[in-house]
Amino acid sequence: MFTRTVVSTASLLLLTGFGAYGSRVGTQFFTGSWSCSGGTPAGRQMNSDVVFTPVLDGHFLEARHVDRPPGRYESVAMWPLDTAAGHFSTVVYDNFGGARHFAAEVSGAAAVVLVRDTLEQGARAESFTYRASSESTYWYAWYVRRAAGQPLALGDSATCHRIH
Repeated sequence: MFTRTVVSTASLLLLTGFGAYGSRVGTQFFTGSWSCSGGTPAGRQMNSDVVFTPVLDGHFLEARHVDRPPGRYESVAMWPLDTAAGHFSTVVYDNFGGARHFAAEVSGAAAVVLVRDTLEQGARAESFTYRASSESTYWYAWYVRRAAGQPLALGDSATCHRIH
């Protein structure tokens, strides 16, 4: 059982077909390499490389995120390529030793939203939104609750362009 935190109607768009953006549907849209640039609300610039690679006989999509210097964040997760079940869960492993559990829902919009399982020991509320903008771009945002009792706030966001 996951505890869910509502961010806003706009940021809780959920995933399915990306028919408007070509023949790729669901998580398949993300397959490939991406160059991302964005930052934090305070103005800190961030750049990263993100690669989504089909693995395990095409059943999963490995999602690998690596910040470019001076950024230090790296993560890897597995997303299912068949999202017909309407939902999935994943664990995001990072270079700080984190192993955060997330649930995702599948619906009719062109986005993936991962919501953290806040029942984990010491877990803080957070979510990731990945939203397709065109066949060759997507936007992502990380929302986090910085202090107990506070609403989720934007931690960082970026626009990503397909490089192949």
